[in-house]
Amino acid sequence: MWCEKIEIKRIENSTNQHVTFSKRRNGIIMEMTKISILYKEQVFVVIFSSSGKMSEFCSLSTILPKILERYWTNSNENIWDAKHEGFMETCIIMDMAIHNIVHILHLVP
Repeated sequence: MWCEKIEIKRIENSTNQHVTFSKRRNGIIMEMTKISILYKEQVFVVIFSSSGKMSEFCSLSTILPKILERYWTNSNENIWDAKHEGFMETCIIMDMAIHNIVHILHLVP
């Protein structure tokens, strides 16, 4: 069975747009999950909807501050300048909270 190619264009109907976005967002997160499990890669994905709702995926072995450091090192962009002071501490707190939630979810049957 062949996948039919579709024309990429903006979806004007808001209901269809929401449904398509949800399906594609879930598909992206599912693919990132597969990459992190099959290849033991560090993956962190953040997706913002047009309404501002955030969806994210972070593989279990990923530590957010380390990912951001690697991004900074590889992209040569300074993301730790004075206007972002305290950002690293916030990332560490968020990362700890995410891993605690994941740990709790794995303990609950």
